[in-house]
Amino acid sequence: WKLNGGVVGLNSSTYTLAAPADGDDVLCEVTSTAACSNGIIAGSNTVSMQVGATLTPAVSISASATTFCSGTSVTFTATPVNGGNNPAYVWKVNGNTAGNNSATFVSTTLANNDAVTVEMTSDLDCATGGAVAATPVTVTVTTSVTPTVTVAVSPATEVCANTNVVFNATTANGGSTPVYQWKLNGNSVGSNDPVYSNNTLADGDVVTVEVTSNAGCATQPVVTSSPSNITVHPLPAAPTIAQSGNTLTSSAVSGNQWLQNSSPISGATQQTYTVVTSGWYAVEATNTDGCSSKSDSMFVTVTGIEEVALAEAVQILPSPFYQNFSIKIANTVIGINDWTMTITDNLGRLVVKNDNLGYINIIDLGGHAAGVYYVNISTGNARHTFKVVKQE
Repeated sequence: WKLNGGVVGLNSSTYTLAAPADGDDVLCEVTSTAACSNGIIAGSNTVSMQVGATLTPAVSISASATTFCSGTSVTFTATPVNGGNNPAYVWKVNGNTAGNNSATFVSTTLANNDAVTVEMTSDLDCATGGAVAATPVTVTVTTSVTPTVTVAVSPATEVCANTNVVFNATTANGGSTPVYQWKLNGNSVGSNDPVYSNNTLADGDVVTVEVTSNAGCATQPVVTSSPSNITVHPLPAAPTIAQSGNTLTSSAVSGNQWLQNSSPISGATQQTYTVVTSGWYAVEATNTDGCSSKSDSMFVTVTGIEEVALAEAVQILPSPFYQNFSIKIANTVIGINDWTMTITDNLGRLVVKNDNLGYINIIDLGGHAAGVYYVNISTGNARHTFKVVKQE
């Protein structure tokens, strides 16, 4: 055997080249011992060695994201070193095979703290070892949330006109500072507040609220509540009161509730009511929808037998008046007792007081507002209240 022309092995049919170098030439010469061979030496063909450098494969991973929301599609890409023309890949998640033989791995199902790696096997002839693994990429996954909003309505979605209706929004997964936009019939109203109120709603109005969540990983940042459909019933006409002596009559035929000093009178629900004690009286009328309107209040002094005569003995003119009016007491009774007078306005406030009325008394209310005034005349055990009206 000859290596690069030099003898390296003798009388063996095999030769082992322990450390070939690039360009080494190996051949074999054979001397025949056959009869009649005359010791001829025959040379073999020359084998020229091509020796490449030993290569160490490696692989690394890049990810489209390492922190993301659950359900996000994330792509991992393998970058080989000394992988050859067609390296083989095995992707793994937490040590378990998860991907096919590809330089990329795509997943939408990763969980928090999952570790992704890839094993690569080079197809180079001079690659050392077998499969090599990349440094694992550990991902941070935040759970995705779905914002929701509900609206509570107080007192109800079916109300009477002029009722103040309060809408209160409750959000889930709205984040630390959700943004609220209330809408009335599709038009923006209210302010950035979870509460919206309105006392001028009309029948058929629709109220909703849009909430923009700032929660991380919100699947749908803007959500809208279910509509609150409002039914508004009209108020009945405000009733008026007619007085005849101690009897009051409401202009409303039904649905009456009489009030004394703004408090309901138990059982006083008829069209008429007979006053038994002096005070301020009004009537509230309720229609079939449960909506109510209240009359103006009037002060009523309980009338006795003596007061009927007193009412006939006192004359007040003119009414209505513009600046002043007169109180005239009949000559036949002026001297029997002392006559006193108080005048109160429609709110019961004292306007004028006179403890010594005469035959004719001029009352000047020029400096007071227009409206209804009550003239309360007393003498002995008798008393009577007259209503006068001041005009502008």
